[in-house]
Amino acid sequence: MASSLLGGRRTRVDDIVADVIEARSQNLFTQMLPLLQEGQSFLTFTGGGAILLAGSLYKLVSIKRDPQSFLIVPRELASVLNAIGGYILAQTTAQKLLERMNPSATQPR
Repeated sequence: MASSLLGGRRTRVDDIVADVIEARSQNLFTQMLPLLQEGQSFLTFTGGGAILLAGSLYKLVSIKRDPQSFLIVPRELASVLNAIGGYILAQTTAQKLLERMNPSATQPR
């Protein structure tokens, strides 16, 4: 049971949270549909959204894909993978910025 302190009283927020997750997940699932239908790439789902939507994601994805063609990262690993992904994104972004600032430094010799 999730609750929050509102006006000095403890109030259940389970239904509110579930409604928000449902609304956001429908938008996400609509955007994912072309990837699911394409069928050539291996799909990996990680992060907070994948944790919250693991059951719904599995149902949706398994309709279009074999279980061997996707991975929903377990919640125990999701934060570690997100940190690694964030580090790689920052490193790649910095490298691209350096290349734009000094194009001759990245040319093969």
